[in-house]
Amino acid sequence: MPTGGGDICYQLKKGDKTTLMFLHGGGGSISSWVLMKPFFMKMPFTLVFIDLRGHGKSFRPDNWHDYTMEKHADDLSLLFDRLQLKQAFLIGHCLGSMVAATFAADYPEKVAALFLINPGSKNNSILFSFLPELFVSLVQPFTSFFLNTLDPKKAQRAVYFHLKGSADFSLKRIFGFITDVKYMGFTAVFNQARAFLEWDPINIYERIKCPLLIIAGKHDMIFRLRHTLKMHALLTHAKLKILETNHGSIINHPKEIASQILQVINERLS
Repeated sequence: MPTGGGDICYQLKKGDKTTLMFLHGGGGSISSWVLMKPFFMKMPFTLVFIDLRGHGKSFRPDNWHDYTMEKHADDLSLLFDRLQLKQAFLIGHCLGSMVAATFAADYPEKVAALFLINPGSKNNSILFSFLPELFVSLVQPFTSFFLNTLDPKKAQRAVYFHLKGSADFSLKRIFGFITDVKYMGFTAVFNQARAFLEWDPINIYERIKCPLLIIAGKHDMIFRLRHTLKMHALLTHAKLKILETNHGSIINHPKEIASQILQVINERLS
């Protein structure tokens, strides 16, 4: 799908008028859903899996300003128009949850319900906020100068089922992250990280009014449960499900997450 800056890659499984749209996490791609996808493919729904800009086989902008959640949300709006969708259930993991939340805040009439899995949040500690922002802002200009942006036509997809059972900071997951960087490209990784650090989740979450389910990992080391609980406090109408899992929940507990999502969708459709 063409946008003002380049092409967005997506996969479509046509079904009935009920549409589910899946948004992967940072560094991932459509293939991130490999273990959850089978639970939905047997349903009569229309399914849309997207490579967010800078990821997978979608285009890679050169400037970090083009990686903001608002830019990602605008891509979704164009895809809605292209597929002639009036509404969809949005399912986002990690970065995808931030994009989904931003889309729900900016385009509320297009969201039937929102599912935020291991949702992104920011805390004000110096270790999580100030220091990474300083590092990325200093290093990123050099990456643009010294490192070429990966050509999405040459990009490959990581094989995520190999990460099943891995902890967030295990050796297996660290090698998985290196693979993500390889397939995404250093410039895109830094650009997306810089854009994330500029994101204002409070402004977004306070504007979300649609039905919402937050699925958190009790052992999530990337977006800690205590910060997700603070986020939930801003979303008083949201349901919260805490699972015995880590940040890689869609790989480690796909059946349980799919069950939670389908339960809410069936309730909304009944």
